[in-house]
Amino acid sequence: MTSNEEISQRWKGWDRMQKIVMVILLVSILAACATSNVENEEDERDHVEGEVNTLVHANNQLAFDLLAEISNDTADNVFLSPASLYIALSLVYNGADGETKSEMDELLGFKEVNQLNQSNQSFYQQLVNEKSGITLQIANSIWLNDEFQFQRDFQDSMNEFYEAEISEVDIADPSTTDLINNWVKENTEGRIEEIVEGPLDPEIVTFLINAIYLDAAWQHAFDSNSTHTSEFHLLDNSTKEVEMMMQVEQFDYLEQSDFQGIVLPYGDGQMSMQIFLPKEGIDDFDEKFTLEKWESWQHDFQKEDVQVMLPAFEVEFEATLNEALEDLGMTTAFNEHANFSKLVKETDEVYISEIKQKTFLLVDEEGTEAAGATSVEMSTTSMPGNGPSVMEINRPFFLVIIDEQTDAILFTGKITEPPARSK
Repeated sequence: MTSNEEISQRWKGWDRMQKIVMVILLVSILAACATSNVENEEDERDHVEGEVNTLVHANNQLAFDLLAEISNDTADNVFLSPASLYIALSLVYNGADGETKSEMDELLGFKEVNQLNQSNQSFYQQLVNEKSGITLQIANSIWLNDEFQFQRDFQDSMNEFYEAEISEVDIADPSTTDLINNWVKENTEGRIEEIVEGPLDPEIVTFLINAIYLDAAWQHAFDSNSTHTSEFHLLDNSTKEVEMMMQVEQFDYLEQSDFQGIVLPYGDGQMSMQIFLPKEGIDDFDEKFTLEKWESWQHDFQKEDVQVMLPAFEVEFEATLNEALEDLGMTTAFNEHANFSKLVKETDEVYISEIKQKTFLLVDEEGTEAAGATSVEMSTTSMPGNGPSVMEINRPFFLVIIDEQTDAILFTGKITEPPARSK
């Protein structure tokens, strides 16, 4: 017969076993939850990364398409900020609907406004994280005619995703022009002093403005003692004297039968300037300088000792981008068929009257300073060898300035006659 003491001991043993089983079950559940959370976080990161990649591809496609459109119309220097234009168009996209939105879908690479907004927010966070030797600033502002009111969803998105400064202004007041231009000047460190001209048309509903500013030190600075006067060959076969910087260093370098390419890194290599130098006429290279070709060339660069000679120069550029964007498929936005019914409450008879971009570029021994401002004006009816390879950039060339983390093109250009830098 079992004694009471034996029964008590067995009961205690059973109780301990139950507790152990419960602990094991609890640990298993917590471990499963933790694994699930990690997997969910990884899925979310992959999703965000995928959407940022979609944005970067659309931005870079815009870079090459826009450069081709603008440079076809001029033999002069062209310097653009596709990133500034892309962000400015993203602001506008939040107010678009119908056919106008569909056309912008194709240009921006998204069909859902929330996906575009969240991707822009993630893209911005990656761009402006701290980079040694590099200052990158991006800012947005919106100036609303005080006779109108934004739709609530539009205003909320501008605040949440773009950190846009929104101001209601009296369009008829001459001081409004100064307010807008002073904002642009402040957010480009004085490099772009004016984006709008007064007096302003009283039919203007709003200005949506993006400003981007870059100050980046070369990873390998040029020695100013090596800078010398040299000839630069122009499109008409004449020459002009330029200040030619020079150094010998190991760079990512590419040489093919019809061009040379080089990557000049900034800071710790988080950003860079890429230069593509046609060996013959620049016009023949124009057609070859596409996003697909550029992406394929990225795999062909090899580390090599290079003697590079690069002009020190300073460029200011301005363009109205309406016609170029119409040619790229954004047609209804600029006429009476525009549908921006999600922009303001008072009327849906709003169209884009002008998209203007101004840019600045300074290249010298220390590095690169670049700025861009894009204004969207919207109105109502009533843009290794045996020795070092030699790359003497003494004739027209193409350049792109990219963020290496995302591969996004921030600036792009074609330099046919480098102007002297200001003293």
